[in-house]
Amino acid sequence: MSHLELYHHFSQLRCTNSLLCLATPEHAAIMKTSVLEYSVQLPYLMHQLLAISARHKSRRATDDDERASYLQQALQLQTHAITIFHASNPGLPSVAINPKQSIPTLCFATMLGTHALCDTLTALDDPASPADMDESSRRNSLQTFLTRWLDYARLHRSVNNHVLGASDLIHESEMRPLLQHGRAMSERHPAGHHTDALLARIATLQGLSPEVLAACLTAVDGLQVAIDIGNDASAEGGAAAISPEYLPIWWALTVPDGFLEALSTGLPELVAVMAYYAVLLHRARASWAVGGAGTKLLQILTAHLGIRFTEVLAYPRKELGLGHFDAVYDAVRGWTERSSP
Repeated sequence: MSHLELYHHFSQLRCTNSLLCLATPEHAAIMKTSVLEYSVQLPYLMHQLLAISARHKSRRATDDDERASYLQQALQLQTHAITIFHASNPGLPSVAINPKQSIPTLCFATMLGTHALCDTLTALDDPASPADMDESSRRNSLQTFLTRWLDYARLHRSVNNHVLGASDLIHESEMRPLLQHGRAMSERHPAGHHTDALLARIATLQGLSPEVLAACLTAVDGLQVAIDIGNDASAEGGAAAISPEYLPIWWALTVPDGFLEALSTGLPELVAVMAYYAVLLHRARASWAVGGAGTKLLQILTAHLGIRFTEVLAYPRKELGLGHFDAVYDAVRGWTERSSP
């Protein structure tokens, strides 16, 4: 497909939020207008526009050859976009982004992040179900996902955080509604108790510094806030309802750096945090970038964590319709028996 056709696909989408995965359709409309305006001037933004358009079409394609062609184009275009972006912003991340570039860079970060999330979640697309994998395969599948997810989160956060800190001008620009909404979400406090079992498990962890432990507890609080928002008909203060596809992205952008570093160690209690992230993915399953990733992730986590985490996994499994305590026990026991020599 030609670049012109990919551009047309992006520009003619009636529901842009189905592609960009922002908090509201109104925010997506603002972002789309800015993307179309700035992309004609900035090659890195145009390449990422074309890349996410190709990636979107790869997820919708029914023919294998067509899907592979779109996927290859998406990879090439995204690689070019990142290369051009870094050439246009030398010194990142230690040097701040030029304030004049803050709006197009935020547009770039948004499209890059959604594109990277889609690529990350496809790491869960192994045709074999977790029940059919041996223990080694399940462990490798989970490790591959966690590595890719951490890479995705760091990439998206790096660009996003630098543009938000580049200048106060962006907070008075057309992007103001998006930024205000995100700030209001970050200022919410947990209201529900869905993560209580997870919080209790993490609070007893030994060997973490007070700072890292606080970061991990904050990450779980963020999940509870996201679950609360998803449970509400609208956010606090009568704001418009927040699109479910935005919540996994918001959480990845707002968790403390200390949690990401701790998660990379593979501590089971921290890996269990991702079971609650799977709830956010499941609620966003209508999104082209997410699909059935939440269920696949939770199945792999259940097999990996085992019986000791039955109570922690109870809420996510119930939310996803995978069964409660007895179902967890029976599933893990069955996988263990099949993995035994």
